[in-house]
Amino acid sequence: MTRRSRRQAGISDDEQRENKRQKVDEAEPVCAAPAAELDAAEYEGTRSVTAGSDPAEPDALETFEPRHPDLWWCDGNVVVAAKGMSFKVHASILARYSNVFREVLAEKDKNEGVDEDGGGGEGEDRNGEPSEMFQGCRVLRVEDPGEELGALFQVLYDGGVGGFFNWNRPLRFEYLRQVTLLAVKYEIQHIIDEAVARLNYIFPSTFEESRDRHCLEAVVLARKIGASSPPPFIVTALYHCLALNIAALYYPAAAAAAARFLSLQDHLTCVRARDTLVAAAARARPLKSPVCAAPAACRASMDVLVRSGVRAGLFADAAVLDAVCGALGVHAEHYPQHRLCGACSSVLVRDIDARRREVFAELGAVFGVKNWPAARVPPTAQA
Repeated sequence: MTRRSRRQAGISDDEQRENKRQKVDEAEPVCAAPAAELDAAEYEGTRSVTAGSDPAEPDALETFEPRHPDLWWCDGNVVVAAKGMSFKVHASILARYSNVFREVLAEKDKNEGVDEDGGGGEGEDRNGEPSEMFQGCRVLRVEDPGEELGALFQVLYDGGVGGFFNWNRPLRFEYLRQVTLLAVKYEIQHIIDEAVARLNYIFPSTFEESRDRHCLEAVVLARKIGASSPPPFIVTALYHCLALNIAALYYPAAAAAAARFLSLQDHLTCVRARDTLVAAAARARPLKSPVCAAPAACRASMDVLVRSGVRAGLFADAAVLDAVCGALGVHAEHYPQHRLCGACSSVLVRDIDARRREVFAELGAVFGVKNWPAARVPPTAQA
């Protein structure tokens, strides 16, 4: 309405401004309240859905960074979010090799399917709640460290960057331990079998001298693989534990306590085994050599050597499988007047070796493991 027409209608300019103000006040506001005054739950809901995002993705703003550089497949259909690392992998690979992942994915398929009442559907569970999705992929959240889970996934896809299935390449024990523990957790049997084969080689069940500084970790690992029926390498690992000092055996370093702390059962086993093996080390056979030129002199010399060896603690060590021939030779140097003849020295070495083999065959019973000794197939190279 122009000013001239308003004048003809008898409406002043002040009345016109008041009418406009009233119309603005009566109009419905664009937003009833600022974002700060919204209900907290409503405001959080508005933040999670951005332009172009799927309403069925409540975590659309999450980008799952950092992403593993080699395990974020463009055609992957499952996002596995671990601590400090995310992976975009294939549900078919996880379900094929892992019993645990197979059950988890099957349960998600079941919950997201349409039931008889028509509930559920794509992007929803049976309760009608939105499933966690990212770029059209289902999301699985786990509590494992990202680097360790990445090592497991790399073994699943290509054998691992360290050549997990390549016996010509040595493996770091820590890498072997981490992959094996996750394989046990997710029930990936072919990786468990490969780890047991490597550990059986490192801690052999055949009579030969071996010693590995990872014996504590190996015992813990064996119990994870089979608590009541552990693999054979646990026997040799437990035997090596007896060579450790008390502090290392019962009070491992704090940084490695979780990986190296033995259970109460294994601690008690070590205590009992130590006494048993020390007693076995004290048993000796009569020295008999059919070609000895001076039997009486050699028997007297042997008696002196044994008694002096007992006083020196030569037979108080539980590590009865260690060769003692060199120690006996050094010990005999202190008693030159009591040297054995050549024939008796050969018989002594032979008898000591025979006794060591007998004790080795008894180790399974000493440590309470039934499947001992186990057959061992030598691989192409030692791990």
